[in-house]
Amino acid sequence: MKNKMNNYNLGPLELEIMECVWDRGNSTVLEIHECLSKKREIAYTTVMTIMMRLWQKGFLKRVKDGKNYIYSHKRTKDQAIKNTVSQILEAVIEKFGIQAVAYFSEEVEKYEKRL
Repeated sequence: MKNKMNNYNLGPLELEIMECVWDRGNSTVLEIHECLSKKREIAYTTVMTIMMRLWQKGFLKRVKDGKNYIYSHKRTKDQAIKNTVSQILEAVIEKFGIQAVAYFSEEVEKYEKRL
């Protein structure tokens, strides 16, 4: 099982599941399936598989409760966002050098002016 979270590698469905877990807290696969089913049609087994992968990737923790697992998030949403931004910046700097940070800063300033 990987310990390092790679948030920016999460797919859209993984992010939807994480949103449900962050909103609900401790949850079973069935509860997360019900949460997702309000927005889309999705198979229970798909939710179960994705939640197991999120656990293997280190995004979720789980505790056995009878026949079911109770899942919860390892980090808050804010912590996950901070971790994601940090990992993305680290990857950009490794690939393009420190100059990329200056460009990033310029883009942030442009964005702030639009707000």
